[in-house]
Parts: sequence; structure tokens; C-alpha cells
Amino acid sequence: MIKVLIVDDEEGYRRQLQITLATEGYEISTAASGREAIDVGIRQHPDVLISDWMLRNHIHGMHVVEVLRNIFPELRPIVVTGFPSDDLQAEARRLRVCEFIEKPFGRERIQHAVRQAALTPPSKDQSHPLLAILEIDHQGQINYANCKAQAMISETLAGEQALNFSQLFTRHQQPDLESAADHWIAVEPRTRTTCGGWQLRTQPLRSNGTRLIVLRRADESTASSAVLVEMLLEAREMRSIRWPFPGRILVIDDMAFIRQTFVQMLERCGATTYAAGTSSEALRLLQADSGIQYVIHDMELPGIDTGKSIAALRQARPDLVFIGNSSTSQSEQFAVWGVKYFLQKPWRVENLISMLSGQIERCVQCSQNLPLRQAQPGENARTWVCAFCGHTYQAVIDDSLPSDWLTNIQEYSSK
Repeated sequence: MIKVLIVDDEEGYRRQLQITLATEGYEISTAASGREAIDVGIRQHPDVLISDWMLRNHIHGMHVVEVLRNIFPELRPIVVTGFPSDDLQAEARRLRVCEFIEKPFGRERIQHAVRQAALTPPSKDQSHPLLAILEIDHQGQINYANCKAQAMISETLAGEQALNFSQLFTRHQQPDLESAADHWIAVEPRTRTTCGGWQLRTQPLRSNGTRLIVLRRADESTASSAVLVEMLLEAREMRSIRWPFPGRILVIDDMAFIRQTFVQMLERCGATTYAAGTSSEALRLLQADSGIQYVIHDMELPGIDTGKSIAALRQARPDLVFIGNSSTSQSEQFAVWGVKYFLQKPWRVENLISMLSGQIERCVQCSQNLPLRQAQPGENARTWVCAFCGHTYQAVIDDSLPSDWLTNIQEYSSK
């Protein structure tokens, strides 16, 4: 029987799809969020995924597709959205989404899409998933291994026929899986050749007695897979930069490459990020998701009056925080439009976080590290002096910055 997983945070839509497809004889499971969808998908091993794109948490529909596709390369995803932007359609093509359906849609449309996906043979193009994934039971029995994990297992002395995870290691080098639930650990598999060591990360043992394991080679780059590991294992990767604010981000830029670069950069730091190429696209996104709190608005949008664009977006959502963005210094012009934050390209995520949080990480005179930030309402700012050049700041100590920077400042004394 074909298994179908339906993901939508609107109960009415979810229920409607469930009733519509149940008559087709599919085995249906549902999820109300991206996090729940990943957990249900791991347990149910669906053949077809139907996911709304704009889910109301930090894991959206395309994340669900990418994570589950890394576990089950044969998965056939269908994405449903009320906002089929060019960027979203390009992302759907990259992830080999079977169908891209725009809301609202009729009963026949979704039935046909699922029927076609179910009849389509699983893709033979395994496309080298980013993550090597295993599922084992409480005794170490290997229940499932995706193609990348199978390739790594085949390099061990146990070979691709290994039935138990313990067979991949000597008796004295068995991995501590409980420890690996908190951080990556180094492991040494029994291999025929010198293939180098592995690193390993796990979930805690689940209620059904199974756990997921993520493997990677010791020399493997982790930048592109870090977000996927976090979403899959519901774990926090050890990274120096984290998005500290609850709101989501909308990037408005007419150049697709720049939009994609900003989205990838911000999402690697844990910020759910949308992108729009025009002001009208941006307005539709803002109306669809009230969780968007930050808008990075480019200056050079062809045929668009930037001031009028900002005014229209602000009228629709007065609570938005705007950040001006340009390849040249345009902070004064953005200030005329009521935008107090400005970033000049190229910029890094830490520049954005520091600006929004009011951090003063560098002395404006001598560039020394300073553990200061602007005072928030209710806080009493004090006068601090840079110990190297004497420049003064009205600020408070920022405890999130390295404590050894404290030696770079002195409290101001009039004596």
C-alpha cells in the first residue's frame, strides 16, 4: 500500500486532504508542523509527501522535503503553496519535487497529483545525499541505511552485508552512542583500506527503541549539512554565530544569485528566511506570514521607487524592522525613508546581528574588540573608555561576548 504523509499547519486543510485521499486507498499519516513531519516521516517511511511550504515554525516545507529526501532518496514530494514565487519554483526543481500545486486547488487536482507520484517509479538518481543516515534498534541491529551510509559501511571489514552497527568497529572501539547525542564524536571503523576516521552524531534513544545515526568522514565539509543535521536530530550544532531573534527574515533583491546567497547564509545560522525579487512579491509574503519581522530591502531594484516600496510594506505591516542594503553607502538616504539600519554589501550575518542587538564589538577609532552593547529600555548605560585609544561609549556590558575582552575597556572616571 502506498504511504502518504500530509503536512499542513492548518487543521482544516490537513483534514480535507486526509478525507480526499483516504478514498483512494492510500495509507495516510499527518503532521501539523515541519518538526512533527520529520519525526513522523522517519517512523512511517512515506512513499509520497504532500507538504505546505509556509509552515509556522523554523522548519518550512522545503526543509521537510530536503531532510526526508536525504533519508529516503526514493521519496516523491508534492509541495503546496499559496505563493509560487520564482525562487520557490527554482528550489522545487533543485529538490526534484514531483508536483508544485498552487492554493486553492480542487479535489481532482490533488488526487491526480498523488496518483501520478504513486505510479512514478522511485528515482534511481540517488544524487549523493549530503547526510549518511542509519537507523538502529536498541540492540544495534541496522534497520535502515541510506545510499551514502551504505557506501561507508561497504568500506568496513564487515562489508555492506553488516547486520549490526557493532560489527563496523572492534570490540575495544565501540562508539559511545549516548555521548554522541550531545556532540559529534570521532570513531575508527574496521576497514580494509586507509579510508580515514569517521565522525558520528545521534538522537537519544526514541520511545520505540530505535535511534538515528548520522555519519560523516573526518575530512568532510560540514557547512552545507549543518542545518539539515539540526533539523533531523533536533540538535543544536556547535557554531559561533546563531540567529538570536524569534522573527523571520524577508530578503528583497532583484538578483536571484544574491537572494539565494543571503537565504543560505542566514538559514545556516538558524534564521528562517524568505526571498522576493519585487516589492509586490514581498507584500504577498508579508500578508501570508505574520511571523516575518525583519526586511532586508535592496536599494537598486530596477523600476521600483525604493522609498515608496518601503512605505507600502510598512503600511501593510507597521511592526516591521527594515534594514537598508546596497553595494554603496546609502545609509543617509535610507534614514530619510525612516530606515535606521543599513548594511553595505558584502556583509556577514554577525554584522546584521550586532547591528540589531546594538552590540559594539569594535572600537570605531582603533578597531579593538569591545564587550559592549547599547542599553535597552530600563537599563542604565555607563560611560566606558577604550583602553587602547581612549574613545568613550555610553553602553552596558554584553555578557554574550568573550569575557577576555573586558581588559580592553575601563569605566570612565572624571578624576
